[in-house]
Amino acid sequence: MCEGKQVRIEYDWQKTDKYGRILAYVFILESGKEIFLNAEIIKQGYGFAYLNYPFRDDYMKTFKEYERQAREQGLGLWGEKGEIKQAPQQQEDIVVYITETGSKYHREGCRYLKKSKIPISLEDAVKRGYTPCSVCDPPNR
Repeated sequence: MCEGKQVRIEYDWQKTDKYGRILAYVFILESGKEIFLNAEIIKQGYGFAYLNYPFRDDYMKTFKEYERQAREQGLGLWGEKGEIKQAPQQQEDIVVYITETGSKYHREGCRYLKKSKIPISLEDAVKRGYTPCSVCDPPNR
């Protein structure tokens, strides 16, 4: 979306995370207006609000709302029921789900995901110390 266009970068409270990934907000400058690329990706259903690490509260609220709308409309990656349409192909891309308060990771449809369901890669879940749910028996390494 931004190839060949002028952009403005706004860094978060730190420039990189512990894995060396750049933490920034990208704005495309086009026809005298700015397009908030981070929000646009989520709005179109090609990303989700990754809430495991803190970032600006005003953006967090916006991202959560855009993700909800994209899920409800089945846009981009989301299927009709708000589920990811395409199964991941590589081990590090396997998506599992965690809850806001739990210590386990789960498969799609697990009964423990009724109140909250946060998508996360299997690799990240394991790195953060989450363990597999014994009820839904999600994949493990």
